[in-house]
Amino acid sequence: KRDYHAFRDATTTSVELGFRLTALSHGGYKVSQEESRAIASRTQFLDRMERFLSVDDERRTFDTAVARRLVDELVGISSAVRASAIHKTHEMVGTSLLLLHCNGTAAVRWIDFANA
Repeated sequence: KRDYHAFRDATTTSVELGFRLTALSHGGYKVSQEESRAIASRTQFLDRMERFLSVDDERRTFDTAVARRLVDELVGISSAVRASAIHKTHEMVGTSLLLLHCNGTAAVRWIDFANA
């Protein structure tokens, strides 16, 4: 599995950013898993996230409250991982973070532990 991840990560934002985008969906805006494989730079990633967090796709009005909530959730997950005894002795290869937002609320969930 590590060889596959190394190969896939070399063609995505994993090397530059330490993570990759798998898919996005918000209203009429969608980035499929296939389309996400072409996102290889910070600029491309930020463009997709800006559209994901926009409340008005035409004007691209960025919802800073939702963005702040997602950042707070990510910081909470990071703190929990650093404090975790299991994380000190195990790697979580192949897990994912699911970012959700709807009507001004937001959440982040750590998922996909089946093969971790």
